[in-house]
Amino acid sequence: MHKSNLSLEDYQPYVESGVLEGAQITDWSPRPDEAFLSQEGMKKIEKALSELPVAYRIVFHLRDVEGLTNSEVAEILDISLPNVKSRIHRARFMLRESLSELFQ
Repeated sequence: MHKSNLSLEDYQPYVESGVLEGAQITDWSPRPDEAFLSQEGMKKIEKALSELPVAYRIVFHLRDVEGLTNSEVAEILDISLPNVKSRIHRARFMLRESLSELFQ
């Protein structure tokens, strides 16, 4: 096992704001075109969700939007756990197919 010894002088100092001295700060604020694309993307996502068959849309919403477990979804909808797993898998597949052009 190889150990390396570094002196404190080898470390770059941090400025008061917590950034490494000399490091360039990236502006992560949204650009107008990104906001527009985001709104357009959300509309396409909402449309794809609305086109899912109701049984798949409900399971997708409960599982992936509300964050419930598969078991909780099965209990709420009074369906089997394998049925929940199958529906969530199919819903995700259908959404992936519908939205594939958006994310290429």
